[in-house]
Amino acid sequence: MIATRRQNRLFTYLDGSDHDPEEVGGKAVGLDQLIAHGYPVPPAAVLTTEAYTDTVTERSLRLLVDDLLTSSLPAPDRIAAEAAAIERTFLAAPLPDRVEAAVKRIGTDLLDDGPVAVRSSATAEDLAEASFAGQYLTITDITTTDDLMIAVRRCWASLWSPAARAYRRRHRIPETGIAMAVIVQRQVSPHWSGVAFTSDPQGREHLIRIEAVPGMGEALVSGKVTPADYLVRKDTLEVSSTSPEPQPGLVEDLARLSLRIESSFGAPQDIEWAYDDTGLCLLQMRPITTSALPTGMDDGFDTKHNPATTYTPHGVIEMLPGVVSPLLWTINAPMLENAFRATFTDLGGQNPPDDRPIVSRFRGRAALDLSAICEVAASLPGGDPAEVERQYLGRAISTTTAEKTGGIHLFSALRSRQAQKRIVDEVHLTAAAAHAISQLDIDISTLPVRKLVAYRQRIRDLAWRGYTAEVGASSAAGATYRALELLLERWLPEHEAASWAQLLSRDAMRTSALRGDRTSGLQDVLARQGTPAITRLLEESPPDLEDRIAALDNPGLAFLNALETAVRAMGSRAVYGDTSWSEDNIWIWRQLQILSKEDRSETTTPREAAESFTNLHRYLASDKKWRRIRVLTGQFVDMRARWLRRQVAETTRFLELREQAKSALLVLGGEERRIIVEASRRLAASRQLPDADFVEYLTDAELEGMLFGACGVSRHELETRREVGRACVAAGPLDDHFDGGQPGVDLREIPTGKRLPGWATSPGRARGTVRVISSLAEGVRLEKGDVLVAHATDPSWTPLFLTAGAVVLETGGPLAHAAIVAREFGLPAVLNVPQATRILTDGEHVVVDGTLGFVDREDVVSS
Repeated sequence: MIATRRQNRLFTYLDGSDHDPEEVGGKAVGLDQLIAHGYPVPPAAVLTTEAYTDTVTERSLRLLVDDLLTSSLPAPDRIAAEAAAIERTFLAAPLPDRVEAAVKRIGTDLLDDGPVAVRSSATAEDLAEASFAGQYLTITDITTTDDLMIAVRRCWASLWSPAARAYRRRHRIPETGIAMAVIVQRQVSPHWSGVAFTSDPQGREHLIRIEAVPGMGEALVSGKVTPADYLVRKDTLEVSSTSPEPQPGLVEDLARLSLRIESSFGAPQDIEWAYDDTGLCLLQMRPITTSALPTGMDDGFDTKHNPATTYTPHGVIEMLPGVVSPLLWTINAPMLENAFRATFTDLGGQNPPDDRPIVSRFRGRAALDLSAICEVAASLPGGDPAEVERQYLGRAISTTTAEKTGGIHLFSALRSRQAQKRIVDEVHLTAAAAHAISQLDIDISTLPVRKLVAYRQRIRDLAWRGYTAEVGASSAAGATYRALELLLERWLPEHEAASWAQLLSRDAMRTSALRGDRTSGLQDVLARQGTPAITRLLEESPPDLEDRIAALDNPGLAFLNALETAVRAMGSRAVYGDTSWSEDNIWIWRQLQILSKEDRSETTTPREAAESFTNLHRYLASDKKWRRIRVLTGQFVDMRARWLRRQVAETTRFLELREQAKSALLVLGGEERRIIVEASRRLAASRQLPDADFVEYLTDAELEGMLFGACGVSRHELETRREVGRACVAAGPLDDHFDGGQPGVDLREIPTGKRLPGWATSPGRARGTVRVISSLAEGVRLEKGDVLVAHATDPSWTPLFLTAGAVVLETGGPLAHAAIVAREFGLPAVLNVPQATRILTDGEHVVVDGTLGFVDREDVVSS
């Protein structure tokens, strides 16, 4: 018996005296609050978080936890083995003497009255935004102190299980500093047990949902059994169910108890209950975990604004373009966040705290914490935040860093050979894996849900590496490209150095015929399977084009089969897991029609690319200063030319690697998309989703949970999320940069003259008719030679570059995807032209100078 309440820093008893959640964890606090309000709770003691932290200072446990904090999650077929290994380590580690004494004291007080149950109470548990239901271990039928010692260790080990770590990372809950208290509670022997939701989680707030199973309720909480389900009206206590009542009057009693608890705590609660010979008792209480209610232009998944922070969409708008749905956001944001942090770690920089995301979301659109990135730069020796601002925005905006300081480029540390080799290896590995997966042709419609989710996890594991490879390759490309510019600036004015850097990288990349791997794949199909008859049909473009090609018998069928394989290998159009090219192939046929008419003689040859470098060398050699340095240094062979040629090759290599990494990630995304489509089909067929298209408005965790039978999201909430998304689309892009308040419109002065200045990103000069395009679907209005004017582009817009004569964008710089593709295709491009889509109008005539960086409006009279 417990005669008096005894407490020290290692253990305490729950008696309603307002315990600290950092001491006893979230679950124990919920029980303590129930006791304080007079609700029936079995006697319970808590081994505090200090007992846990004392124990994990032991060397083997400290090394284990440190390793798990930095390691990736295991493959699905290794999850059980890793969980068992973690548990073995905890069981083998000795308990500190005072912790062992605390466990024995609890056992002495509670075990005399019968068996006890051991339950987790972590500091990151029973949160309003994440319940952790079923993630940690509960152990029942403990009858001896020795068994209690083992159960406590096993409970602690479950804090670091692969499932718990995956759950925390999915919900972006920081793992550093977490700890676990352990509840030791007198065990009841219930006839019935279950859970009660004081408000139905599916959005019907006038209903109480009660779930019940015979005996112990652990199987229900962990999802191993299907419960009897009861819905009770709050106003009348009328019960609706297809199941018989477990005990006369029990459901009504539970409903009344639920109403009292909701009233006591002022918010809907999720209650775990049991019913034995003595009546009802409560074993757990936590807030109901549903997404924040969508309001205005926030669907519940946007980032909380930090007033002291500056954000920008630049640097992420191509990876996560436009309004990003809840599903794509919760899939991609954690991977991209990890990629940025891994890259900053490679740089030797100091990452921001875990609770300050680098990748943020406002009005449904992605943005980067520019202040955090500048802080990373400042943490590096010689780092220059102003250089970071110029890299992302084209100019410095901070008053303290507005002038050039001569600091290093943020990513210059990635120019080390070791770092570069790691990036190259990672890109090649990801690309090879993506290619192999695209060739598997697995019929996922036949996979049971367990194997479908396991296959998805394998793809996702590769995608985590793919994002890191892309961000690393992009960073290395930025470092090497900036190094090329700086090398040229030794002998040329800044604007000339920038123009030559663009010209040299353009010709080198056009020689590679990379074209993002996508256009080149279609070119291969035309080259290998195209016949004169197929080419003629493509040029004529009849309404029944595909049927006409199929009617060509063997040649036509071989062409269509090769095309299907090539399109599947292209994967998602723009974002990992987004719509694939296979789902909407109108642009595939438009590309084929354009490519069938393309003059391949226009492709830059290696000889022509070499001539560009020769012209530069000749231009430099005509300079007196250049010749004088060569004479003074006694260079028989001009070593500067060799350095320059090597730098051009290195820059081109990483630009190509960046595009390869991006392409590989989208190939993996196409495979994930197939799984998402199959999952949505199953959920719609089982009526868990009102329509398969609603899958975009689920979160990643909600989708996976529903596949295994978890309660879904109400139709009302899904429709609300959809309406919020539409409002975000209508609101338009985020500002160029904005502080922690609500993002507004671009307040920079709108140029009204004849010439619009911008950032020269692809050399050349072209005259054409303006077409303002806001989406890929609008691209059908673009005619051959038109000037493509848009806010931004992403990889899915590549087909438009085959038609355009020049490109003008409101965002981006020399290494933007649009700039790279424009240089590959030989198109003049001017980027970072403020308000271009508002100033320029369809049909007006302009001259785009991608060498000097301006757009001249021919129809505007000079003032």
